[in-house]
Amino acid sequence: MQKKKRTGIITKVAIVVFSIYAAYILITLQIDINQRKQTNQTLETELVKIESENEALKADIDSELTDQIVAQQAREKLGLVLPGERVFKDTSN
Repeated sequence: MQKKKRTGIITKVAIVVFSIYAAYILITLQIDINQRKQTNQTLETELVKIESENEALKADIDSELTDQIVAQQAREKLGLVLPGERVFKDTSN
């Protein structure tokens, strides 16, 4: 009779330990899933931004390059000016 009680206690303890372990695993997996969802959302936002930049660049490539576009790009990206052109910079805050 005593052997059955001992087996019953060991079984109950094993079930409790397994339940605690399963709960721990589920919680850690849920935390990992939430972090990955947040990372995924951030990457999707970056992807949309990069795709829109790519579309703008493709539109620039497809359009004809005129002297005006070349001059504008040279001013904005390279800081170049035309001969005899004056550039004024606002230094006040």
